[in-house]
Amino acid sequence: METDEKILDSAILLMASKGYKAVTIKEIAAHASVSEMTVYRQFGNKQNILDAIITKFQYASSLKEQLEKELTYDLEHDLLLYSIIYQNYMIKNKQIYMISVLERNTMPDLHLTLHKNVEEIQQFLLDYFRKMQSQGKLIKGNVDSFVALFMRFNYGHFVSETLLGFSNIPISNEEFLKDSISALVTGLTPKASN
Repeated sequence: METDEKILDSAILLMASKGYKAVTIKEIAAHASVSEMTVYRQFGNKQNILDAIITKFQYASSLKEQLEKELTYDLEHDLLLYSIIYQNYMIKNKQIYMISVLERNTMPDLHLTLHKNVEEIQQFLLDYFRKMQSQGKLIKGNVDSFVALFMRFNYGHFVSETLLGFSNIPISNEEFLKDSISALVTGLTPKASN
């Protein structure tokens, strides 16, 4: 592992458990098994480490690329695909998310900064939902509301698992997503005329 990655991984782990303000460069260096001077040489200061963490968390482009490769314009397939990719990404990076939760009072803009790419994903989904609606594969209605519902479902699921530990449901995460998306798609799919 590269030195800067070791430093970032250590910083993420420490900040997720103690908060940004409570972690020192000395602790980060010790956890990464490097000298303090190496941390300063690589990043300059703790704020630059946090900025690198935020940059690492930006997921919109990679999420869009992965989706664009695998979209089938089958509503259930595509929404499930998005949900799986999003959930896996967020779970992989949940420590970064936890930093923003721990620092919500001392650094209120951090959470918003981490999620600034939500607008890019929202636009991608709006375009997708509009296309599906124009093809008659999505009910008539306000596409903005449909996208907000879908995005809030995914974010809410991640947050409830991460912060509240709602893992006592006796099915796997994959089954939960599949069943939930199926129910959502049932409501969003136009009924066939007789």
